[in-house]
Amino acid sequence: MLMLSVIISIAAVVAKEAGMPNDLSSNIEGFGPSKFDSLLSPSIPMSDLKGYANDHNHKRDHKGFGNLSIISFNMESATDSSRDGLQDFVLGLLDSSHPSVMTLQSIRKKEIDALSTKLLGHYGILNDDQGSINVLESPKLYLPIIYDTQHVRKISNGYYRNPEQSKIIYASWAVFETLATKQWFTVINLDLYNAYEEKIDVKMANILRDIHVDPTISARPVFYMGRINVASDRLKQVIENNYINPLDKDINSKNEERFTMINPSDIQTDHQRDYILISEKKQNDPNAIHNVKTIHYARILRLGIPGLNYPIHTIVSL
Repeated sequence: MLMLSVIISIAAVVAKEAGMPNDLSSNIEGFGPSKFDSLLSPSIPMSDLKGYANDHNHKRDHKGFGNLSIISFNMESATDSSRDGLQDFVLGLLDSSHPSVMTLQSIRKKEIDALSTKLLGHYGILNDDQGSINVLESPKLYLPIIYDTQHVRKISNGYYRNPEQSKIIYASWAVFETLATKQWFTVINLDLYNAYEEKIDVKMANILRDIHVDPTISARPVFYMGRINVASDRLKQVIENNYINPLDKDINSKNEERFTMINPSDIQTDHQRDYILISEKKQNDPNAIHNVKTIHYARILRLGIPGLNYPIHTIVSL
């Protein structure tokens, strides 16, 4: 694998020479929750909860907050027939929440193509050209990253592959720049579905090491989004010491249940399988360019969700 910094530096030069657009997000007055939030305040008008998929400059009655909205959703299903409604739900989630970036796991190619057609002109889709077979499901599955082309610009993107089986992709990544503030951040779209802790440890170690040795990436915010099926005590300690779970920072979510998969055992044990984790450089670290300044909002979305997993939505300020 090429070093991320090499890929990114080349991509940045190409973007500059191509004459990328100026700030197209000056009309955004922050972001807000979606209609799928079970803790939603009744004072928020319905006009603030829809209309963003096709209208980037849709005005809110109530001023929003933050300058980056991110969502992760695992589209895993029990059967083929139970996938009905998942695609429409993703469109509804985009329309209600107006994310800057959304990561999807367990999605199929025909579903990506259908979404792409309906999102033309506003949202772009990355990492939709290569998929792999998940041992839990026979169809080829993908790890696309959807992004608001009028809010962020793609710098570069790629995949993480199983070192033992190169045809298996367990994560995809993309580096973005905000159009308004010219700040870079990285999104890692994870699907670590293994039932064995040691296998997940190896894959996470590969990703974390790759990020750590690249100052172009590690000095700026990195968002790890998607499924970590099980975490060893060692991995839990690494996450606790070096990464932020936004749910811990939201006063309305920190004491709420954390299960993200709809099955009795997960509900009983309150097991979180789906995450958004944020890297954090220590304030006195001379290599830190910028951190996430504020976590305004973090929720597990549990209203009207089809499929087996609940999405996670976070709004931050860079």
